[in-house]
Amino acid sequence: MSTANWERKDVDRGIREMIVKLLMLTGTAPEAIRPDQPGFFTDLGATSIDTMELFLAVEKNYGFQFDAAELNPGLLTTLDGFVDVVHAKLQGNG
Repeated sequence: MSTANWERKDVDRGIREMIVKLLMLTGTAPEAIRPDQPGFFTDLGATSIDTMELFLAVEKNYGFQFDAAELNPGLLTTLDGFVDVVHAKLQGNG
């Protein structure tokens, strides 16, 4: 599949599922993660290592690499913001 064919809702769902799996959030449905909650990733119990693991999982799953300047916890301010960045990269705009 061409990277330009990803719909935002599919990227959102995929990232939510990665977060639940990565953080072993048993009993937490992916859709329960609030998209606009500031600091959502650390609020879920993530560490800086979890942050890097999420970046790597997203890169592997979606077939692109983040620029070095993008790889910081600020990229995960909100789920919506992170999904927007990933979706833009998949559309060739990131």
